Amino acid sequence: MLADGRAVTVAPVGGVAGYRQAMNTVLTTLETAVAVGTPTPPMAIEYSPADVDATVNAHLDLASSWEAKAMRGRAGLAGAHLLHAALRHDLTTDRWTRLAARGARAPYLRWSITARSLRADTGVAYAQRCLFPGTTLALPPTVWREFESRGVVTGPTALDVTEARRVIDTLGWFGVRLDAPAG
Repeated sequence: MLADGRAVTVAPVGGVAGYRQAMNTVLTTLETAVAVGTPTPPMAIEYSPADVDATVNAHLDLASSWEAKAMRGRAGLAGAHLLHAALRHDLTTDRWTRLAARGARAPYLRWSITARSLRADTGVAYAQRCLFPGTTLALPPTVWREFESRGVVTGPTALDVTEARRVIDTLGWFGVRLDAPAG
């Protein structure tokens, strides 16, 4: 998992349960590295809000109700908010504090906004809603050009974990779990 000092991406996760598994792997790898004195590269956990939305939307479309249609396009961003809240929590734990004291670099979230069918303006909208400290973006050239053309880009001003949990709970009414969107 450690790669010559270059960033290592643990990819992809589909929700909080996948994030927890990936974070445990990252922390275990970092613990091993610092124990033997190996430099720790930046480590990212990847999540694609657009891919999550595409999968969840397809499931919601099977429900054929206005309630299900109202939830389209909301799972990916809700998941991003929950993952960021989980990362912030994990970076306050004793386990992370011990690693940081030994020189480990903080893991971060990498939002992958690269779905092939994604229009540039939609990709930018995802990117703008996911820009939080401790995150990076992976954007295809078309989305990057659109993103860059907008000049000043600001992310969300606050993490909305309450709304994200509400979205995830509501999706549960339709049999959708974020870590297993197909059922």
